[in-house]
Amino acid sequence: MSTNTVARARKTLSTQKSKMAATTAARAKAPQKFSLLWWVIWVTLGLALGFIFPSVATLWAVADGRDGTGQLIFAVIGGAIQGGILGFAQAFALRKTAATLPLGLWIGVTALGGLVAWIVGMIPGTYLKLEATTPAGIIVLVAFAIVAVAAMPVAQWFVLRGTKLGKIGRVWRWIPVTALAWTAGIGWLLLASPLVQDGTDLVHLIGLYTVAGFLMVLTIATITGLGMRWMLGGTVRSRKILPAGSRASRGSRPSRKKPVPSRTL
Repeated sequence: MSTNTVARARKTLSTQKSKMAATTAARAKAPQKFSLLWWVIWVTLGLALGFIFPSVATLWAVADGRDGTGQLIFAVIGGAIQGGILGFAQAFALRKTAATLPLGLWIGVTALGGLVAWIVGMIPGTYLKLEATTPAGIIVLVAFAIVAVAAMPVAQWFVLRGTKLGKIGRVWRWIPVTALAWTAGIGWLLLASPLVQDGTDLVHLIGLYTVAGFLMVLTIATITGLGMRWMLGGTVRSRKILPAGSRASRGSRPSRKKPVPSRTL
């Protein structure tokens, strides 16, 4: 075999290796497909773990004889920790997808949303002593409930606007989807409350609220996961995610030149 033949063979092999390496690198950089199952698993775990902190903090404050303000403070601190854990779980579930989130900022705003939600949620029972027996009481309680369930998604929305998803997607959907998820999830706890009687023993009480709590976090994780898939499905399939500042990312349409009809002389 001549020297030129060997050199050409080596060059061809080197070119093929370079193409394979480039293809592998391109696939590694490409965003992965959103997994609803992965989201539900991580968010369910994050919610379940997060709820331990405000629950334990509130029980400890009550057992320690704290007044309403003291109980609120402990619950709010626990709620902020809960929000931070949930934010980490959500960001981890979305890593390497088209909706990758800034981890630290997302955890921070989710913790802030959890803090606000617990403050708003505890004010009526702690200070206003409202009851859902009068029209005025019902209206005020509903207003507080709306603010409580919307606090976290609104805070997260400000971050979503600055992500790749925010540049091409309708991230406002995240607010009603998340509010709906929390409303439906909390409904399981409300359904469990009438089952508690004066003579209910501690074992049955813990078991009842454990089941209700699991259904709550699973419901929230599932609905928010479907909402995230809804947002991603309406953008990723129809458009390519391009770098910020590019012409296509600003919504401009490519120009189409009309063919010039030929004339026959």
